[in-house]
Amino acid sequence: MITDGILLPKVNADGTPCVNSTQELVASWVELKAFHMSNGGCFMNYIDLTTYYYIWLCFRNQKFYLPAMYKVIDGTANPDCTDFETNFKTSCNIPEAPEMRLSTCRYGRKVHSRFISIHTATVNGYNNDNYLDVDQGDVTYIMVDVDRNVTTNPTLCKETWIDWEPLYSYEVAGGDICIPSTLTGDLDAWALHVVAAPDYPAQYGGSIQFICNPRLKWAMGTTLSEDESLNPANTTYVPGYHFTKVRWIIKHPVGEQVEFQIHMRIFR
Repeated sequence: MITDGILLPKVNADGTPCVNSTQELVASWVELKAFHMSNGGCFMNYIDLTTYYYIWLCFRNQKFYLPAMYKVIDGTANPDCTDFETNFKTSCNIPEAPEMRLSTCRYGRKVHSRFISIHTATVNGYNNDNYLDVDQGDVTYIMVDVDRNVTTNPTLCKETWIDWEPLYSYEVAGGDICIPSTLTGDLDAWALHVVAAPDYPAQYGGSIQFICNPRLKWAMGTTLSEDESLNPANTTYVPGYHFTKVRWIIKHPVGEQVEFQIHMRIFR
């Protein structure tokens, strides 16, 4: 059925759309161009059939159709057609190489690597500077004693925590930590844990354990890595909540001071 130059899909007796194939997934020009403008990686194509344009969008593995945009309706130039010819036509039908993405991150996000240097059992023992030598402001350094209480005394520190909490949404692609070739004190006391959303219990979707309890004596002089690039975990920033927080916990002999480097790979 054609109404005002637009080919409409079939409808059921109750007026709801009757969709039997992707060829019947049609939209108005207003809907089509709005979707195109608000979704990166969406490509518009057309065929000029003299009196009207056949237009379709390709987005991921789905296509959306405007089967008939008439150039003239009742002897008057169609303003939708003028809009298409003026603002969109020149960017249509552009050859695109087949796109294959091994990552499941959201379209348009880019890999971002973050490095944080950390000295265990040291007051403010970390470096989180950007290229301007300015602290990026999204890291909290915490020392914890044998009773799991926060302490400001390095000689009582048994666990050193780095809380990284950016104020934006991101996806975790992985990360690693550089282990020094020498660890001091009781080697069996050195261990690592990495926990996402540590402020929320597991039953509510928090306290997600990315890395759990590797003994660092087995990795001295190497890098301990975790790769999630093929299945990144999305984290959404919500003001006032701590969903984006990731806590790096280094367990160590009381008061021992050793330097590590943390590396996080995210899509943002």
